[in-house]
Amino acid sequence: AYSSKVMAFEDTRLLPQGVRNIKVSKVEARFHQKFDAQSQLQELGEVFSKPLDGKSVVAAQGRVQAIQLTGALKGVFKETSSLSQIEFGRFTGDIRGSVSVLAPIISYGFSDRLNFGLAIPYYQGRSALDIGFTANRNNILRFTDALRDQGMTATAQAFEQKMASASDLIHQKFSALGYAPLANWQKTGLGDVILAGKGLISDLGALRIASKTGVILPTGKVIDINVPHSIPFGEGATKAFTSLILDQIVSEAFLLNQYLKWTQPFESVRAVRMKTFDQPLTAETERVKLQIGAAFELGLSAQYSSIWGVGAGLGYVYERKMQDHYDIPGREDVAHALEFASESRAHAGLIKVGFSSVSLYQRGVVALPAAINLAYRRPLAGTNSVAKTLVSLDMDIFF
Repeated sequence: AYSSKVMAFEDTRLLPQGVRNIKVSKVEARFHQKFDAQSQLQELGEVFSKPLDGKSVVAAQGRVQAIQLTGALKGVFKETSSLSQIEFGRFTGDIRGSVSVLAPIISYGFSDRLNFGLAIPYYQGRSALDIGFTANRNNILRFTDALRDQGMTATAQAFEQKMASASDLIHQKFSALGYAPLANWQKTGLGDVILAGKGLISDLGALRIASKTGVILPTGKVIDINVPHSIPFGEGATKAFTSLILDQIVSEAFLLNQYLKWTQPFESVRAVRMKTFDQPLTAETERVKLQIGAAFELGLSAQYSSIWGVGAGLGYVYERKMQDHYDIPGREDVAHALEFASESRAHAGLIKVGFSSVSLYQRGVVALPAAINLAYRRPLAGTNSVAKTLVSLDMDIFF
């Protein structure tokens, strides 16, 4: 997915018949925020930002200790109507992810109007997770002082020790539910392989129209349900895609490009945690049928290339993914929770600079037709989407 995110700089040009192209695309992505349902930026670690209240403290105790602690809490915090209103602190989380993708892409000119290509991306993903705890010292001291006044010094000391190591509570909770240790994560592996064909539909001189159609094979690892901050290398579903690409030739050096792309996933099966809105964390897992939402992309760009091979471009991309649909008979509550916020939108701006020796080769100035391009993508806005900053370096050789 990352290796296709600079498609705003697509164009209608094709390889001549019999010519081969080997492209090596290197993409680096960094992210620590996402756009929420209200299109506001939110830290990814916000998912771990939860209060530690009296109810949670009591739930972590044994039966006898829970009864004693409940009575003590109600006696000290008489102004509250429930234990959940007594806050002893707040857990904090910070997640920072990065993905490096190296994708060799092999293309062949079957004819002057039809090319075929194969992309095999290889991923290296990392995510750093830091969970902390900010204590409400006023409530902690108020409670422990009251316990000591009642002669419950041992209980007060035990409570202070628990508050001092409160961040361990969230680790213990996730571990009890079958999650892997909440620590930094790193994996490498193959991404989803892409097979595509690109054909020229019409060439009217000032307007060229082409289409790219292909299939995405589910060869990449999906998200690990036991590591909430893991990074997927694929979505586990076969997908078909098609695009319409238009070039408006403004001059010999300038062109305006527009493209529309539609991606249609096929039904797949995936392991999920059977969460609900009332119980977002659960140990129950099951393999269920999933229809990933279709995706739509719109890209616009202005591109410049001089007779000496220097090139540049500015672009914009809009992406929309439709809602996922889970087929879980008798567990509609789980399906609704899993489908929630699965529809997403993203807006991004792009810039690129590059050099191509193709025109110089055609004029006999250089002996090797090649190209190199550097592109940068910055998120502008979105809904239910990760705010990813991307940098890509593409190197091409033609023979």
